[in-house]
Amino acid sequence: MEQVSLTYTPIDEIAGIVDELRTTFRSGATKPEAWRRQQLDALEQMLINEQDEFLRALDIDVRKPRQEAYASEIAIALEDVRIARSNLHKWMAPESVKMPILAGVGASTKVIHEPLGVSLIVGAWNYPVMLTIGPLVGAIAAGCTAVLKPSELTPATSLAMQKAVAKYLDPEAYTVIQGGIPETTAVLEQRFDQIFFTGSPAVGKIVMAAAAKYLTPVVLELGGKSPAIVCEDAKLDSAVRRIAWGKFYNAGQTCIGVDYVLVHESKYEEFLTKTYETIEKMYGLDPHASPDFPQIVDQRNVSRIEALFAGEDVVYGGDVDIDDRYIAPTVVRNPSRDSPLMTEEIFGPVMPVIPFSDLDEELDCIVDGEKPLATYIFTEDRKTADHILNRVSSGGACINDTLTHVSVGRAPFGGVGQSGIGCYHGYDSYAAFTHRRTVLTRSTAFDPSFLYPPYSATKEKIVKKIV
Repeated sequence: MEQVSLTYTPIDEIAGIVDELRTTFRSGATKPEAWRRQQLDALEQMLINEQDEFLRALDIDVRKPRQEAYASEIAIALEDVRIARSNLHKWMAPESVKMPILAGVGASTKVIHEPLGVSLIVGAWNYPVMLTIGPLVGAIAAGCTAVLKPSELTPATSLAMQKAVAKYLDPEAYTVIQGGIPETTAVLEQRFDQIFFTGSPAVGKIVMAAAAKYLTPVVLELGGKSPAIVCEDAKLDSAVRRIAWGKFYNAGQTCIGVDYVLVHESKYEEFLTKTYETIEKMYGLDPHASPDFPQIVDQRNVSRIEALFAGEDVVYGGDVDIDDRYIAPTVVRNPSRDSPLMTEEIFGPVMPVIPFSDLDEELDCIVDGEKPLATYIFTEDRKTADHILNRVSSGGACINDTLTHVSVGRAPFGGVGQSGIGCYHGYDSYAAFTHRRTVLTRSTAFDPSFLYPPYSATKEKIVKKIV
């Protein structure tokens, strides 16, 4: 397989790059609606014209299947662009505000939308196109400039991103910085007006600490242990298929991927059997040879994931080829709740399956942990689904499905608690890079004296009557 080497941005040039973007922003060039619309048009053309280059790069980096890559990387990003462009005028319009009687004497108020300024977008390696372009759509729509920092772990895709951004977007407003930990650290030392980070909670805390130096607002799209809950009345065939898809999609390297599965004890053995059959239908008897099962991003993560299920009751899969960055779709039977497999985010193709008899006891266990990025509920009873939704807080949720809520481009996507801060997609992407500024305008033709000192009993009566 072709190898791609990235040229990292010299650390001593990073501050100057950010300064140039700030100069552009302060010039006002990015604020007009026409300019934002032109950049969104260009971004759409970039995704369309360069999609084959992006898909080729994703194949080089992780052997991501072409259909999976298009659906999860290109299609979702295109939807984000098109939603923003079609709604831009409405989003930018000032909001009228109903005035209280006292403050409204001779006055009117509106809320105008201002771009926050120079933004930093730190993308992630698991979906390196979508998780970089998605936030960029919000920055462009809001009128911000942006530094893009794609992951060094997917070098072919990061290089393709750098070339495409330089070719299609205004280079004075949008630029790509390449590098590893030293370069990212240098970027985080700069002053930004908004930071949008996608990655692990551990690195999210580092980003938030860096942002605190300048009280920079952040959006953190993180992760967690997202459960799938299979209730006694679940339609098992569809539940197994959708959970297996949500677990092994992108070889389990998905922030909203199914982390572990809770199955009612009456369905447990059948669920396991059907899961084995489903894996073989999806990836064949040898998933290593399947063109539809991608690689793990690097050897470090192969070792990390393998260590999580070492010593566990592996009832399916378990094969590892560290040189080829491969871990087979793996099923683990009833691991201990305090094992590393059940206390750390897996982020790989390993499915722990745990039986339960008392639903509320299982919900107590989920609630005792950190809030997950997603919850997946499989039941035919709406009351049961509502009960689980009421008990378990998570960034998002699906009933009788997995993953697909991320593709709903007009709905907010984000975490809560340890799984993230803030949200994006649709209007929320625009709002993430926007300051809503209240502006009151008062007429000079009328200036009631009862508003001003010296106060008196008569003035107080007037105020009380009006209020």
